[in-house]
Amino acid sequence: AIRLGVDCVEVDLRLTADGQVVLLHDDTVDRTTNGQGAVETFSLAHLRRFDAGGGARIPTLEEALHVAAGRVGLILECKVSGMVPQVARTIQRTPFTGQIVLASFEAGDLQQALLAIPRLPRLLLVDEPDTTVIQQARTVQASHVGLRWDTVTPRVIATCRGEGLVIFVYTVNEPADIQRLSRLGVDGIISDYPDRL
Repeated sequence: AIRLGVDCVEVDLRLTADGQVVLLHDDTVDRTTNGQGAVETFSLAHLRRFDAGGGARIPTLEEALHVAAGRVGLILECKVSGMVPQVARTIQRTPFTGQIVLASFEAGDLQQALLAIPRLPRLLLVDEPDTTVIQQARTVQASHVGLRWDTVTPRVIATCRGEGLVIFVYTVNEPADIQRLSRLGVDGIISDYPDRL
């Protein structure tokens, strides 16, 4: 992603049994490593024993911040409710230079982020836009909204724009969809294939 020159890399965060923040999408290690079981049941040391392919190990947020510093921004999606304090502590003790956006589907997590790191941009992820989205975004003082790509319409964009929200869409992989959403004027496209952008 860095070689391709993307603006930000979106990563998913989970907690280990001993409270360490690691990068992993799924709630188990089954699909992406040679291990089995729920991430939250393993210590970091135990998770490090699993092979994530070609000898790669599950990285920590701290490692990701060091790799990305000065090279690319990060969108950090909190996959576990209540993990924001640990994420905030990790960010604060790492000399990261660059953009960080904290993302969650849970307004409560973004509220915690507002209190823990007020300067950090907050992205409210939305599965289905409805009338409550704007109210939730206001409550947590979200700077961004993340919309599922197939729910985005000119009307939804106009509503979000009217609130001054930066509009990201996820997860857009097909070239025709990338072109349609670009024409609609979204601010950011999250994709598994950044080379297609």
